[in-house]
Amino acid sequence: MPKHAVQFVIGGRAFSSRWWVILLVLLAAGGMLRLSVWQLERAAYKSKVLAQAEQALHAPVIMFDMQKKPSNLWLQRVTLQGIYLPQQFLLDNQMLDGRIGFDVLTPLQTIDGVVLVNRGWVQANAQRSPLAAIDPPTGRQVIQARITRIEKGFRLGAIDSNAQWPRVIQYIDLALLAERIGTSFYPALFVIESKNDSASILQPHWRPVVKGPLSNYSYAAQWFLFTLIMLVVFFYCKHSACN
Repeated sequence: MPKHAVQFVIGGRAFSSRWWVILLVLLAAGGMLRLSVWQLERAAYKSKVLAQAEQALHAPVIMFDMQKKPSNLWLQRVTLQGIYLPQQFLLDNQMLDGRIGFDVLTPLQTIDGVVLVNRGWVQANAQRSPLAAIDPPTGRQVIQARITRIEKGFRLGAIDSNAQWPRVIQYIDLALLAERIGTSFYPALFVIESKNDSASILQPHWRPVVKGPLSNYSYAAQWFLFTLIMLVVFFYCKHSACN
């Protein structure tokens, strides 16, 4: 038996190992089990979000209240009134039916503040400019839009590369976009889904993307399995000729 080894018995079988090896194995097992539990917690959270999303997708249209938190309005369809601002943003690299183009994002000034509205998709030409007219309608507008979260996604480099309007952007960051027009935005994106909702809609193509909990259950099972395999291998080696 190695010097400074710890002896213990499991299931009538005697084992021995250095104390720091046992500690290392236990710490690793505890860490992997914690990851498994965390994935289960994420799965439970996503199940709750899915239920909320399903309810919101079929809920009646309500008047938008800027005092409410976006988390309480996610995927809710709301009615807004306001005037479109002249500055517009073109979200680059948006695909529709195999064609590349932009999502047209237009600030809407309401009586309580400014919101960012996704008015739809427009195809880009070879010079990376919109093929169709994208000027928003003037005067007071009444629109219906779906409140959506702004996904972080992969961000590389600057959000834009020029100061011309409409300004082409690579991703949505409301704080940076607010700096471009000297205002602040309600922390959500408002998407017009159908041409029946407003004369200001371009080509609608947005669909809600809500990730389910299945991947989290899979990850939880994997971490639990890794823990089990590690413990089985460790104790098997201690009982056999591995050591």
